[in-house]
Amino acid sequence: MNLIGKKNILFGLYFFVATVGLGLFLAKVGENSEIPDQTLKMLKQAHVHGNLESLLNVIFGFLIVNYGAQSETLSKVASISLILGTLCHSGVFYLYGLGIESAMSISPVGALLVLVSIVLMIPITYKGVR
Repeated sequence: MNLIGKKNILFGLYFFVATVGLGLFLAKVGENSEIPDQTLKMLKQAHVHGNLESLLNVIFGFLIVNYGAQSETLSKVASISLILGTLCHSGVFYLYGLGIESAMSISPVGALLVLVSIVLMIPITYKGVR
């Protein structure tokens, strides 16, 4: 059993719970709040991107568990890259919502890491299916 992908599954599920919680908060607060528009916009971005990237972690974790044994090093790189990419991409929207505006500078790095992970999953899955 491949433990590398299990980290992505657990991380993805925890991050999904966090994004659902943010969605519930945004639904309760609504548009008529004292939260500045730009902060509200970034929190909505955190919710949307976080949902997508958390589910991507769960799916990739499943693929790594089932098909990653043939390329363990590549699986580790893809796994770590996706977790860091999720934290650096949608995670910084949370930080912006908390008032740390300078965190937005690492968002492109996170998006690049997510893209690298997607590209790395192609040979991992291909080798595992063969």
